[in-house]
Amino acid sequence: AIEAPSSIWRLASLSVTITSGLALLLGQTPIFPYVCRIPLIRSFLPPIDGEWSATFRSNWPAIAKAFGYPNSSDPIQSRMKIKARLFAIHIDTTSITPKPDYMRSDTISVRICRDAETDKPVLYYIYSAFVADPEATDTDRHLGAARVIILQDGKDFSMKGSYWTDRNWPKGLNTAGSLTIERT
Repeated sequence: AIEAPSSIWRLASLSVTITSGLALLLGQTPIFPYVCRIPLIRSFLPPIDGEWSATFRSNWPAIAKAFGYPNSSDPIQSRMKIKARLFAIHIDTTSITPKPDYMRSDTISVRICRDAETDKPVLYYIYSAFVADPEATDTDRHLGAARVIILQDGKDFSMKGSYWTDRNWPKGLNTAGSLTIERT
């Protein structure tokens, strides 16, 4: 017996509604980070949601030396909060050292994909940074980008890569360097 078209339509509609509801429930709520811990899923969507500590090692000491500015070779420490959902990732970063809350940044665009050579997940992000009371060599706003490989050691994750900025680029003072991110 052939089902009536209206019965098939109702069944298809119900299937789409249930699937959409599950995707919304599991993908756009605080449940999603727990779903990312499932071994098969975490290989595609690593569990990066949460609090992190970021260490930036900048080329600023070389730039400062070339221009005769005072400098420190100490790395910049920041706290990072990542909110990861199925359809969006948001990263907030606030500096801790050398000056607490000197700079904060919010992401503009984020993407996770697999590295073609290593097949490891890579996080790419572009951010907008704000400096409340900039030094004479700095600007109150700049853009930056980072590329970090998401590394897994057992159940622990970390991220390592590089970043670059357009910070005060008209004066040749834009920065770049390495970035290490570890869960706090």
